[in-house]
Amino acid sequence: MERPKVAYASVDATSACPLRCLHCYYYRIEPAGADLEEEAFLESLASWKTSTGAECMLWLGGEPFLRPRLVEEGARLFRRNAAFTSGLVPIPDDFSGGLAVSLEGPPRANDTLRGPDAFRKIMANLDGGKGQIFHCTLSAANWRAAGRLTELLHRADAAGLVFGLYSPRIGEEQGFVLSAADRKAALDSLRRLRGEYGGLVLNTPASLDLMEAPATTSERCLYRRGEAVALDHRLAVKHPCSYGAGVDCERCGCVALYLRVAAEGGDLASRSVLEVLFRKR
Repeated sequence: MERPKVAYASVDATSACPLRCLHCYYYRIEPAGADLEEEAFLESLASWKTSTGAECMLWLGGEPFLRPRLVEEGARLFRRNAAFTSGLVPIPDDFSGGLAVSLEGPPRANDTLRGPDAFRKIMANLDGGKGQIFHCTLSAANWRAAGRLTELLHRADAAGLVFGLYSPRIGEEQGFVLSAADRKAALDSLRRLRGEYGGLVLNTPASLDLMEAPATTSERCLYRRGEAVALDHRLAVKHPCSYGAGVDCERCGCVALYLRVAAEGGDLASRSVLEVLFRKR
């Protein structure tokens, strides 16, 4: 069967991860089946790439760098690559894409969500964070700690910090879900942090404005427009996107969505951030 042409994709390199973060979207539905064997994965991915023409790949998991050779080899298939990592496993030297390390706040806030001593271990693995780009998902549990995390990473001489928002499932209203008031307060705090810390906070003004209107903006999502495809750990297509079945698109918090829509609207700052995150080989 002929596959539709797409420009962008994401793939779960593995269903395994050294963490079980309390708010993580990935294990809200337990992945079914074992990971594909490495050679079969790479062969099938190469065939998929040839048939779809995809040029940009986001490597996810699980923890993608639990399979370092697979990610290194797979990344060579695509013109641009990015990966999100826990920071708890070695990052292969030959990975040519952009990299974002997940932190969910300063030590106490992060470790509450990600496990005891996780913050210290991550920073120890990454030379204290110097020169690294970090990603933080703001939820009801941690959005008030965004300023303290930004201050810590500024002192660590990090290269950048980008914030997403918790993306709930349809009908989910409690727990980690940001209320409308908290979502607005969180975005206002990010605007203040951009003013205070300048280039460290990578969320652009245009993308933050779009995050105020998730239902409208999500209609322009690449996945919903059929221009992107999400693949799981067995290379089956995930719907509607990498968040998997049941996610509430009208309350999406994916930072890439808002940066992409802002860039398509002519915002050069958002385009520049995407080029840093999705680095060209």
